[in-house]
Amino acid sequence: MYMSKHTLAIPPGETIKEMLDDNGISQKQLAIGLGVTEKDVARLIDGDMAVSPTVADGLERGLGMPARFWLRLEARYRSDIVKVEAENRQEVMPIGAENVAVAMA
Repeated sequence: MYMSKHTLAIPPGETIKEMLDDNGISQKQLAIGLGVTEKDVARLIDGDMAVSPTVADGLERGLGMPARFWLRLEARYRSDIVKVEAENRQEVMPIGAENVAVAMA
């Protein structure tokens, strides 16, 4: 999870983990259903592995939420990471540096 003062980037894996817990499905069972390793599922949950269209299709079959739902969560997460990183860079800029950054753009 990434965060700045104004933005929180939550990986789709948070939702996957909640759904696994709610439905009594283990990460091992999900890995088998997706055709990936348990390590890949752990990376997916941590946000270290992106939800690809293939994985999204598998999540749809295994968890019942449409593939487009998972792909939208992934897109939002990656977009929010960029936003968090930009906000965090701005927070550590020295006074007056914003004028230099604007002039260089």
